[in-house]
Amino acid sequence: MKLHTNIFNDAFRFAMSATQLKNLELCEATGKSQAWLSNLRNGKGNPGIHDFMELVILCEQLRPGFFEIFTRKLIGESRRLTVSPEELVNSLDSSELGALMHAVGNRMCDASSRNQDKDLIAS
Repeated sequence: MKLHTNIFNDAFRFAMSATQLKNLELCEATGKSQAWLSNLRNGKGNPGIHDFMELVILCEQLRPGFFEIFTRKLIGESRRLTVSPEELVNSLDSSELGALMHAVGNRMCDASSRNQDKDLIAS
């Protein structure tokens, strides 16, 4: 499944700026060229959803909070999904669905860790 809209690219560019994630830093972390990243940021690159989500996860690792800014920007611009969550999940192939589940699992683990840290601090 390819991403055919620039809303993802716009949200990605916005989150990079908001978290002060520099092009060079991301290029070094991914092993990709600056031209590749420039194309992605400007909507000329069109990665598959699996590759794009891996990139977003890497950005979250480099700049905690990236994922939240990215998703809030998506929601703020679209106001709603154009397809139902079920339609989205059903449209994914098995590797894309696995990547999505992995990302959700990581997010849940991170949230659980933050809650445990808060509990320790409160004790």
